[in-house]
Amino acid sequence: MSVQDSSLRQLVAPGELRADLFRILGQPTPTDILVAAPGLSIPYPGCRRTIEHPGRRLPWDASHAFRAALLAQFAQSIDRLPQTAEWEDLLRAWTSSLAAGEIRIRQVQRSPLYSRLISRAEHSIVPQAPLALSTQGSELELSVELRGSEHLRARAWFARHFEEAAPLDEEVLKCLEESWAGGYCTPRDIYYFTLMRYFHSFAEGMNLEDDDNPMLDHLTDFQKSAYDYAKMILSRYGGVFLADVVGLGKTYIGLALLNHLKRRYGERAVVIAPPSVCPAWDQLGHDLDINLKTISIGKLEELDDYTDREVVVIDESHNFRNSGTLRYETLQRWLRPDESASQRKVLLLSATPQNNRPEDIKNQIALFPDNYTKLPFEDRDAWFRDVAMGRASLRDLLQHIVVRRTRRDISRSYPDAKLRVRVGPGEYEERPLAFPTRLSGEEQCLRYSLDSTYGKQFYTELLEAIRTMRYPLQGVGHYLREDADGDARVSDLRRGASSVRGLFKVLLLKRLESSIEALHNTLARLDTKLAEGLEQVERGRVPLPPRARASEEADTDTASSLPITLFEGKRLLEDILADKQTVGRLVHQVKILKVRRDEKFERLIDYLDQRQPTQHKTIIFTQFADTAHYLHDKLGELFGRTEVVTGASSGIIKIARRFAPVANRIRKRNVDTEIDLLISTDTLSEGVNLQDADTLINYDLHWNPTRLIQRAGRIDRLGSEHDEIHVCGFVPQRELEADLKLVEVLQRRIREFIEVFGEDNNILPGHERPDIDQVEAAYTGAALDAADASDELDGLSRHSDELARLRKAEPAYFAQIMEMRSGRRAVSQASPSIVATRCGWYWEFWTPVGAEELDRVGTSEAFEVLRRHAEAGEASKLEPAVDERQLVERARAQFEPLVELFRQRRLEPQLSKLEFYVLDRLGQYRKKCPEPKRPLLDRLEAWVKGGSAQLVIRKQARLWKKHKLAPAVVFEEARLLMARFPAQDEDLGDPEIVGTVFGPPVA
Repeated sequence: MSVQDSSLRQLVAPGELRADLFRILGQPTPTDILVAAPGLSIPYPGCRRTIEHPGRRLPWDASHAFRAALLAQFAQSIDRLPQTAEWEDLLRAWTSSLAAGEIRIRQVQRSPLYSRLISRAEHSIVPQAPLALSTQGSELELSVELRGSEHLRARAWFARHFEEAAPLDEEVLKCLEESWAGGYCTPRDIYYFTLMRYFHSFAEGMNLEDDDNPMLDHLTDFQKSAYDYAKMILSRYGGVFLADVVGLGKTYIGLALLNHLKRRYGERAVVIAPPSVCPAWDQLGHDLDINLKTISIGKLEELDDYTDREVVVIDESHNFRNSGTLRYETLQRWLRPDESASQRKVLLLSATPQNNRPEDIKNQIALFPDNYTKLPFEDRDAWFRDVAMGRASLRDLLQHIVVRRTRRDISRSYPDAKLRVRVGPGEYEERPLAFPTRLSGEEQCLRYSLDSTYGKQFYTELLEAIRTMRYPLQGVGHYLREDADGDARVSDLRRGASSVRGLFKVLLLKRLESSIEALHNTLARLDTKLAEGLEQVERGRVPLPPRARASEEADTDTASSLPITLFEGKRLLEDILADKQTVGRLVHQVKILKVRRDEKFERLIDYLDQRQPTQHKTIIFTQFADTAHYLHDKLGELFGRTEVVTGASSGIIKIARRFAPVANRIRKRNVDTEIDLLISTDTLSEGVNLQDADTLINYDLHWNPTRLIQRAGRIDRLGSEHDEIHVCGFVPQRELEADLKLVEVLQRRIREFIEVFGEDNNILPGHERPDIDQVEAAYTGAALDAADASDELDGLSRHSDELARLRKAEPAYFAQIMEMRSGRRAVSQASPSIVATRCGWYWEFWTPVGAEELDRVGTSEAFEVLRRHAEAGEASKLEPAVDERQLVERARAQFEPLVELFRQRRLEPQLSKLEFYVLDRLGQYRKKCPEPKRPLLDRLEAWVKGGSAQLVIRKQARLWKKHKLAPAVVFEEARLLMARFPAQDEDLGDPEIVGTVFGPPVA
């Protein structure tokens, strides 16, 4: 049918295309639709010229810009429609008519049109408002009805412009067909599209070929993915946790980020690390031409020399988990001098952030800068209290700031990954990425008899002595007089008495199991301290206890004293004398044992005979320097060149390089000085590459799997040239236990130790409290296996890796997913059904429970559900029933109130007394504020109420309040502060349905 004989066709000039138009027009009939600039309610390039010069022809660039904006707005209006059966039927009807040619849509390209028209055969209507449901039939709209000659003139006007217009049918049809109502896609599409939207910054910046960072040449594919994901987090929050499991190269990812920050923003870094790790950072920084300075965690006063550094890296960041320590306070003072706001970016490197207490995580996150997007809580302290009470999940926070993958993830997502290995000066070659097979567990346990080592009767006596001694110098708070509590000098003494006493029991038990030498030296030092304490008490002074350190290399410390009048002197003196008598007897008996055969040491000799360190480089870890030196002295050069490292050793890195020259990229190896057997305390358990070794022996009983994982990570690392590595551990057993299973022996030991601790066990710190499950995990290999397996933290990183893998393996499909629109649906064979909803960066995922109820599921769990759907594939049925499809709108109905609550909390956060103080001062200033400054005052008050700079305001407000600043001065100070930390525009946009996968119906 031509335009000339189209008297029966419906003619519509809506100005713009919106989904509302279909509802206004109803079921489709033969219709011509004409669109033209300036029509749109949204700006587009060139629209201003059209509005300012309404009679001029449109330039081609403005015409094309209008066309693109028109289609984008049309698509968005469809995507945001309620997914009801009514709307779905209507959209499908219009899609069919458009595909059949019954509907024709054209764009006037060069001429603007300002009239709107709906013309049917017998009359025309000229609306004066946009064709929207919100204005139809309301008093807001004045529509003029035309009949007769005016009606015919309107149709002729339409026909003239329609004849000259360019077809838009195909583009509009494509918009409809690619919408939620246009047909079902695959579950795989929904999975990857949801990932794409969740990681939008990551996905958009994924083209690493555009990144000119030369450090990328040194990274594997999975490290590049982590680097890009970390960049996204860093740009948003100013801080990031690099938390890949041990051995996956966090240091190199961190170096790549530092190089990026230097090249892109000119920012330089200071690296804070354990002393054994600093030389490695220095060397890598030099080799890779990255400007960084390193500071040992024991020399943080040197930070004052680097106030010009804009980035701080904290390697092994768990060393800053306690806010009350001197090192933590020193770092915070450097980050926030005079309690000002911090703007330094922070990189935290930690393999096990989730193993810490919520309080530990809170303290590390508190190091993040203040001038970036807020993390998803309004009050940090209140939110972490909710975590501690089980009302919030730590994972919900960490998933935003953690980059973490496990070996299982790497093996699954990067099966063909290559590792770039340095083979000579400036020479590298690519080798297949492979992890050594780790042999650990029961078969690698080296059992020995405690009864044979100490004698059955004496071992029992030792346990009883440790249990029954009073430890008066360690628990001196128990001897305070009741009337002494008012003295400020003893405020914490009584409260900490049981804890310190319990820790000293731990120290004695661990040293008893470690070696006769360690026990003897500890008892001898305790005997000396008791003698010195006795002398001081007799002089009228009571020495304050040193901080007991059960896991340190030494148990020496300094102590001050208080007057005896604050204490029950007689009871204290009696207990010191009693303990001194017991300890003196034990020292004498242990000294006799030192000349006897040491069965534990002999068991070590047997093992090393079978697995010679000259053929299998071996490292022996012990908690105690006394044991380390004891082993070194007794072993000598029996099994090749042997060295010992403790916290007091010098040249630690040189020793590590002599032990592992290949891992440390030593260009010229000197076989005459290479070390075969290395004995070390935990000085070398963090951040050191020792993978030239294929054997690790834990000499002491350990009940902290985290430390075990860190140790194993020294040799069980990326780039190891060994096919398998051995991780062994000594297990102490008693008489008649040789035939028992490993787990039974371990359970007996832990119960034995818990009996010794008595009531003190309940107040021990978590990492020092014996736990049967943790000990079993450490010795059966379960702890190491769990570290390699997926966990709740690595969930998001694992799925971001899936995006990186998809881009590389299927670039065409990746591009297709990038072009998908929100709201699409799929049908799967797997369960459960799931709906993804979002508003800005706020997400919720919903699954059905019964016929009407919905459950919210966490992000990581939701991604796993979507992944299972992707793997299961499409269901055989074409689409779910109408009642099943109502799931989408049920999810929307539950999501929208949450969005409003979330928006309110973000835009109107809970204010503290300090913010109210500032608002009060500004209110007082308003009484005298000059008229020209009132708009600025309004913005200041809104800025304070908005909460985007809460931490900054609170810190400065404390100072203003302390110095009693006048209202006018507070106004000026706040004005300067707002200029430095302007309000962050956090436009969340509108709630939307991202995608839905329908599984089998819920019964």
